[in-house]
Amino acid sequence: MFITIINDCKDQNAAGRQAARVACLFNIAPTFVGVQSDIEASGNIIDVLDATEGKKGIILANVAPRNGSARKFKNGTPFGFFYWRHTLVISSVAGNTLSFLRKFGIAESIRMMNIPHILKAVAKTEHLTKNEQQRIAWSQFRSFDFLPRIAFWISKGIKIPTKKYVLKNARIEPRAWAIDCFGNIKTSLLRSDIQLQKNGFVKTKFGNLKFYPLLRNVPDNHAAIIIGSSGLGNNRFLEIAVQGKSAAELFGIKIGDAVL
Repeated sequence: MFITIINDCKDQNAAGRQAARVACLFNIAPTFVGVQSDIEASGNIIDVLDATEGKKGIILANVAPRNGSARKFKNGTPFGFFYWRHTLVISSVAGNTLSFLRKFGIAESIRMMNIPHILKAVAKTEHLTKNEQQRIAWSQFRSFDFLPRIAFWISKGIKIPTKKYVLKNARIEPRAWAIDCFGNIKTSLLRSDIQLQKNGFVKTKFGNLKFYPLLRNVPDNHAAIIIGSSGLGNNRFLEIAVQGKSAAELFGIKIGDAVL
């Protein structure tokens, strides 16, 4: 059994509180992955599913700003959940947090949750007062007040009210979703997403880069597109790398930047 938290509330206070609540409920020390954007969270969901191979466990993912387009929601984006094999994934729904699910054939739909409705439904069995229901429903920190609790209730088999939500099959613009400690850029592209020119090069925002299946085949100080380590099964994300140097520094790439 494992529990992984993927969250943009990643300062020591916020991460520590989330981990402490999960540990208290499940008697398991969770792993914590701090992210800065929804597309980074999406890539990390795929990587955790790959690492845990569908074993029994829980992924709690939340990137839910309250500003901009998120103001259309009463208190941030709704949450939903699905199972991949024996792994329960609970995540914020709006934005790109779940954008790679259909790309990898993981899920086409999820179960959408309405927090006030759920709290009312479980109030008697979970001994929630009306004051506690209000506090959880309108919490500024739902990753602390709601996500660990709903994960615990679902894992106990408590029936909660949900509705089916079909994931949009929107095309994801080719972007950087993560930058590793070596400066290699993890992109949203798979090998099937690119078409090589006759000379084996790929046209990118940073010029024509040669494709190599393996990093070890890239000559020193040369930039290239390679098949990276992140992904699921045989489908691996492509990376932009410079042998012996940081591609992110060389090209000035940040997470979320377009790559093609």
